[in-house]
Amino acid sequence: MAASEKINIERLRAIWALVVSGSTEGERDNARGHAEKLLERHGHSLSDVPKLLKRKGTRRKTTTPPDWYDQWEDQVRREKEDLQRREEEAREAERKSWHAKWQAEHKAEYEEILARFGSSEQVFKLNAMEEAILESVKPWRFVDKTSHPGYEFVNWRGRSRGDLGDWADDILDAIKGAVPMPQTLAEAMAEADVWDALGHARWLVSKYETWDAIEETFEPPVSQRDWLIRKLADRDMPAETLEDVIHRTRRLANRGYRDDYELELLLADLMRVQSASAAGKVEDPCYRQREDVQNEHPRPPLSARERRVQIERILQTEKGRAMSLRQIARMFGASPATVLSIRNKIEQSAP
Repeated sequence: MAASEKINIERLRAIWALVVSGSTEGERDNARGHAEKLLERHGHSLSDVPKLLKRKGTRRKTTTPPDWYDQWEDQVRREKEDLQRREEEAREAERKSWHAKWQAEHKAEYEEILARFGSSEQVFKLNAMEEAILESVKPWRFVDKTSHPGYEFVNWRGRSRGDLGDWADDILDAIKGAVPMPQTLAEAMAEADVWDALGHARWLVSKYETWDAIEETFEPPVSQRDWLIRKLADRDMPAETLEDVIHRTRRLANRGYRDDYELELLLADLMRVQSASAAGKVEDPCYRQREDVQNEHPRPPLSARERRVQIERILQTEKGRAMSLRQIARMFGASPATVLSIRNKIEQSAP
């Protein structure tokens, strides 16, 4: 039948759109079969399609509604955007609910901190020791514009980009001299307690007020001072009295993890204090026992693997999960980025 004039060109156009743009191979093959049947009934073949679709009067006008495929694509996009919006709203509602619960649990501590400092602004104001430390390292201070193109940040020459304790000797001497270094264990633990309390207060207030707790509670030179004092308080200085031992034990217990080496030092402290109590002075054998632990069998620096094991251990405790990256990093002389990497790995491996 030579009735090409009677063929429904618009129908052919719609079927051919599926042949060309069908979402699956099966859909395209099925459309091709329909096109062949339609063309055959009107005496045409597939090779005639380009000519038929170009026939005069069959082209779409600009007022023709959008192509069906464009309409379908727009609908899919809108549905996807709507789903993403609902998921984001659900996450935000869950976050707000969790934050409100966390605020309720920590309200008393938050109010106690504000009462102690006077206001949240005062919590983050530099104290006298911080000002002295930052003033002491001004000669090494510079604005780094090269490490991260497009960004500027304050840095210090001689500062390692790695873990705490790797700064140059001259800048370490300046940090140590900015505030007199402790001469006794009691003095070291007193200063360490000040840094612990200040860092925790800043972390808690920021999390209570904004949910996003700050990780950098101290400027890097101050964090370095904190780390130096922590080493003295928790490990390097021998205990002189039973009160020293109790104070040190409480500090280690509050950190939420167990370190066999530090437990050995505590045991040596106890035996030394016991001997001093019995003899009225510190007996050389007991004092030497602590020296045996520190000097004859010194604890080697933690390897990267040992440090990761210790960090993983504390991150798996309830207390560790409530601590900031910076707090945990200071405990082990690591960087916050290292702690974040380990935490992400634990979360990804969780069932």
